[in-house]
Amino acid sequence: MSNPDDILRVERDIQQTHFALKIESYSSLLEALNGKDERYETDNFDAGCYKWKLILYPRGNEACERKNHVSLYLLIYERN
Repeated sequence: MSNPDDILRVERDIQQTHFALKIESYSSLLEALNGKDERYETDNFDAGCYKWKLILYPRGNEACERKNHVSLYLLIYERN
């Protein structure tokens, strides 16, 4: 077992940022996306020195051969 004094701790001067995505109804989300791109993208949000976007494939990302599960991606949209 490692010694607690051997643990490296790093502090950064970056403001903490929180982003929440609440899906009220998974089935309603699937209904709304049916026949479209089959993915949901959030608006851009700031965290650290970047703008981010959350991309959700509720049925999996078929382009990456990921099916029958939820695929979730965090995309760096641009640097601030």
